[in-house]
Amino acid sequence: MGPHPASQSPHATLNSLSQGSARGGGQPVPPDAETTVTIGWDLIRPIIEGTSGLDEPRLHVDSEASAEAFLACYGFRWERAAHREQLETLRQEAIAFIEGELLHDEPHLRIEPTVRDERDVRKVLLASARPVGDPMQLWACTLLRVMHTFAHCGSFFKHRFDQHIQRQILQRFEPHLQGEGDALCLGTDPNGIPLREFQVKGSKSRTSMAMKLLHKPDNTAAEVFDWIGVRFITRERFDALLVAEYLRRHSVVMFAHVKPGRSRNTLIDLERLRSDMARLAEGKTLDGLQGMDIDTLRRLVRSYPYPRPPAAGRNVFTSIAYHSIQFTCSQQIIVPAEVPEEARVQLEALRRCDPSCAPHVDALVDGMTEKEEARFLFPFEVQILDQESWEITQAGLASHDVYKARQRHAVKRRLWGNLIAPEPSPLRR
Repeated sequence: MGPHPASQSPHATLNSLSQGSARGGGQPVPPDAETTVTIGWDLIRPIIEGTSGLDEPRLHVDSEASAEAFLACYGFRWERAAHREQLETLRQEAIAFIEGELLHDEPHLRIEPTVRDERDVRKVLLASARPVGDPMQLWACTLLRVMHTFAHCGSFFKHRFDQHIQRQILQRFEPHLQGEGDALCLGTDPNGIPLREFQVKGSKSRTSMAMKLLHKPDNTAAEVFDWIGVRFITRERFDALLVAEYLRRHSVVMFAHVKPGRSRNTLIDLERLRSDMARLAEGKTLDGLQGMDIDTLRRLVRSYPYPRPPAAGRNVFTSIAYHSIQFTCSQQIIVPAEVPEEARVQLEALRRCDPSCAPHVDALVDGMTEKEEARFLFPFEVQILDQESWEITQAGLASHDVYKARQRHAVKRRLWGNLIAPEPSPLRR
């Protein structure tokens, strides 16, 4: 749906199927040799080729009945008032996002009033099927794309068990953090790794999540892995590697739960470091450095250029000036079942009446909660970088503001194509 040129066949028909649907008890019959077959290539492309449905030029909805069938397949039954209310909530969120986040600096664009004011989503679907280039079609597609994105802007587990998730993930790290301020370190003295800071990345807002999803080809919250995250900022670049090793060696993170393809190292050239450490271990001198003590290795890594990020899998909106070690891991979240209030009151009364029953009451409560506990894996992101690299991210090309500006511009280009300038406007300071 959008400003893209239409595909070569806007309709998909298999005449023999429609003609035969009234025969044989409504069962379709195979086409015979004289049947004309046409294929709606644009209809099957997302299914067969894996392209994003958001990039389809238009929908193929030709009646209110087919619009209702489309919504039912999506998961909304139009005849149900609760489902219509949910659609209206998504519609309002989408309009607020388009106008508040995307159009405020595009004075030449505004949502077509007929589309903006239409509360019947079936009619918006019908408008999206108009010829490409029609203003109503463009804005109907825009609205539906953003509504679709907000429909994916949630995680059932995050919404339902947010406190359990945050607490259990942070409990993995907190016992290993010692001291505070300038004395903060990972691990215990004398082998603790000095840290400049330990940060917890808070939950993303729905607006932030929508912006993130709109630039992703898959456009689904199932592929969002940084609902929650932690960041280690070390004083030395070499120490970032020590942090990664510490997390693995002390089972702070489970290596088997690290998601393949989500690890990224743009901080330290590991192959060069392994080679140099092997030479130092043999007693050789490198750039006037000898030995394998930590100060020597820190000085060695300081002289390294940053490795180039791999092209494959790189977030195109992350500046090449952003250097870190980062990976995505999953935590087994355990949510104990709650003992029904009536049973809890009776068990507490039994405990008070006969203290000798306390062990049996505790065992009974434990058995009830263990039997019904919920378990699920939830992803979180770990970032490790040194102080100098972190300071670079706070200004210039790697700043968060620039990152967001590039992301936002890409979303606008995806929605409106050549109606948006090829490059984003410079940020005003």
